Amino acid sequence: MATEPSRADRASQQAASSVRSIWVAVMVLAATIIACAAGFLAYLSGANPPASILAGGGAFGSSTLLFLAIAHYTDGGRR
Repeated sequence: MATEPSRADRASQQAASSVRSIWVAVMVLAATIIACAAGFLAYLSGANPPASILAGGGAFGSSTLLFLAIAHYTDGGRR
């Protein structure tokens, strides 16, 4: 039979969860800035607007995945 986590354990988990959500928000914000810059640079280089949007979307997806992988690595792979 599993034991109930203590009040301190639950408080610690809630604090870690709120810190994690702040870091995810920072990662998404940074990825959005990167995507805007990539789309703008693609447009300035002569790409048509749909291609610029695709470049920005690719930059957003790849930078988000990179940031999440870095966060997972620095967290030690804990759940």
